This record gives sequence, C-alpha cells and structure tokens, in this order.
Amino acid sequence: MLRSILSLLIAAFLFTACAKKEETKPVEKADTEITKVSVEEFDSVAVNLVGKTVEVKGTVVHVCEHGGKRCHIVGEDQKTKVKIEAGKVEKFEKELEGSDITAIGVVAELRIDNAYLDNWEKETNAVEKEVEGKGIHDGQDEDAEDHHAKESTLKQIETLRVKLKESGKEFLGYYSIECSEYKPLESKVEEAK
Repeated sequence: MLRSILSLLIAAFLFTACAKKEETKPVEKADTEITKVSVEEFDSVAVNLVGKTVEVKGTVVHVCEHGGKRCHIVGEDQKTKVKIEAGKVEKFEKELEGSDITAIGVVAELRIDNAYLDNWEKETNAVEKEVEGKGIHDGQDEDAEDHHAKESTLKQIETLRVKLKESGKEFLGYYSIECSEYKPLESKVEEAK
C-alpha cells in the first residue's frame, strides 16, 4: 500500500516539477523555425534550444507502458537516447518500439537543484509518515517492498546530490522534447526499392 502511495506521490511530484519548469522556460512561445538535430548531438546543444522547435530522427527503443506518454529514441550509435514526451500527441503506441521515426517538438528543460531535491526528499519521507499515522499495513511483504521503494528513491536523490555537487553548477539540466507531431520513417529496405 505504501509503495503505491509513494509511487503516486513521486509521479505527482515529478509532474509538478515539470509544470514548474514550464513556468521558468515557457514552451508555448516556440519559434516557427525548425532546427534539425541528431540524437547524438542533442544533449550538447539542448541548453541553447530550450523553448525552440526541433526535428530529430531515431529508433524507438522504449515506449512508456503507463499510457504511452513518453518514448525514448536512439541514434545511429545506439547508445545516446533522447526522451520524447507526448506533448500535443495523444500518446505513443507500444508497437512503435523498433521503428524509426521523425519527431518534431519543443525542447523542454527540467532543472534539478538543491531545493528540488530537498522538496522531493521531504515529500518521500512525508508519505511514509502519513501511511504509518493511518495504521495502514497490509502485510510484511508489502512493508518490505514499501521500505525498499522509499530507500530506492532516497538513494536516487542522494546520487543526484552527488552529481550536482561534482558538477560545480547550481543545477543539473535534463532535456527532452515535447512532441507536437511524429511520423514513422520508411524502412531502409523500402527506400532501396
């Protein structure tokens, strides 16, 4: 039970954090000019493209199982990934996995700083206290899973704190594309015909 509540709180927190980043860097005012960028160069140029429209081509390696609201694509090197959020697209179908697509959308930025991490940690700890206060315990197995989920989240927060400190920057920037449209590419076999 705690695991479910903890997962919902984390999802709500991340959703709220994404909404806050939009306030900081509005994506509605995107340029009409489309910048073509490869998957491999995306991370290095994204900071200069926040709020701008880009086109990127790649192979879909993952579609989110929870509603298809995001997918990940890789480039030719098969190592570098770009996260594509559904944005104006209703959802990504699971059948897209393994397909090559062209995605057009606006570059978004999620900034993770110490305040973000403090808030996330506070909310993670608050969920467990709230559940304990209500006396909700369905069994030892669930309690162990809930504890593991909390510990995993706290470990992720600590890892991000270390990365932030080592970076010497005020925040860590994570970039994605809020998709306005996408289309499957013809396979290389079909193009050769």
